[in-house]
Order: sequence, then C-alpha cells, then structure tokens
Amino acid sequence: MSKLTAEDIGIIASAASKAALETIEAERRRANERVYGEKAILAELGISRSKFWRLVRLDRLPVDRDPLGLSIRRWDVNRWLDGRRRAVDGADLKARGKNGTR
Repeated sequence: MSKLTAEDIGIIASAASKAALETIEAERRRANERVYGEKAILAELGISRSKFWRLVRLDRLPVDRDPLGLSIRRWDVNRWLDGRRRAVDGADLKARGKNGTR
C-alpha cells in the first residue's frame, strides 16, 4: 500500500472542494428556477385551487403574473412546504402532550 504525498492530498482536496462548490451552485440555480402555470404550481404545493387563490389573495404565496401566465420561484414553494411541515409536526407534538404520550 502506497502512502499519499502532500501533492496527492492537495489534488484530492481541490477536487472535493470543486465538487462541493458545483453542488452548492446547482442547488442555488434550482432554487431560483420558476414553476410556471397554475396546474404546475398546484401540483408542487399539493393544495386545491380554492386554497391556492385564497393564499394568493392573503399574500401568503408570492405569485407573479408573467406574460407566460402565473409563476412562482421554487424557493418560495420550498419555503411554504417547510412551513407546512413544521406546523404539522408542531400539532402532532401538541396532541401527544408534554410527556410524548396521548
């Protein structure tokens, strides 16, 4: 078994950091993507049309009206979904009581 030299370690570290940066950039690009169309937005959010329009009317969902129709940033979709998950998890914990039993 051969030992790694300092140069080999540097090359490996450089490749790993480059891969990590590419992953971060890909996630950032994906977050800035937009979901176009009412049906696509409803499918992403998993809610009914009436609930969607109620949330838009109450300014809970930042939907843009583009020349192509409705659109929303994927980051806003993910943020809304995370908020729903936290609300559901909090309700579950509250229903179980302080000691974790029902």
